Amino acid sequence: MPSQKNTKSSRVIVQDYINYRLNAGGQVRYVGSSQNTEDLGPEEKAMRSLGDKVVERFHRADISTLLGRVPVTRDNAYLTFRTAADELFEDGHTSWGRIVILVAFAGHLALYYRARGLENIENDVLDWASVYINTHLAVWIYQHGGWRGLAETTQRRDRDNKQKIFKLVMCGFVGGVLGAALIQGILFCKSW
Repeated sequence: MPSQKNTKSSRVIVQDYINYRLNAGGQVRYVGSSQNTEDLGPEEKAMRSLGDKVVERFHRADISTLLGRVPVTRDNAYLTFRTAADELFEDGHTSWGRIVILVAFAGHLALYYRARGLENIENDVLDWASVYINTHLAVWIYQHGGWRGLAETTQRRDRDNKQKIFKLVMCGFVGGVLGAALIQGILFCKSW
């Protein structure tokens, strides 16, 4: 089980990710977020990396299209966030993947609303996401090593994937060498 030592708060992780998304979207950052990835902890690095994968996979345009169907007002912004969050976890299943999707959605929502003129909405989105996570997901996160658990799970999967790729490359190389030797042997035998 991942260590609980020095685990970060949900608010710190969400704040960093929202700042990261705002900066990536050309918006000015609103809170002291580090742009230098060397200054980030493994939790923030994991969240940024996985959040980027979520954004790539679900294409920002698709999310923006869905959000574009709802008139942008400060009055309905929370309801939009809360409805999406509740639907994500409505079946009672919690996983790091779903938590990452929630944080990535919060980052996208902050960027989307900010671009449409809702000033300082990112502070509200940060509060909504942090409160939601602390209210509904904190026990699960704690049981899975805190946010450090996300980083350790990500590192373990990356390491496992690299090992699988290495094994595939080695099998391909060995198979190629054996195949070449077999062909060479066949050609040699035919020449006799």
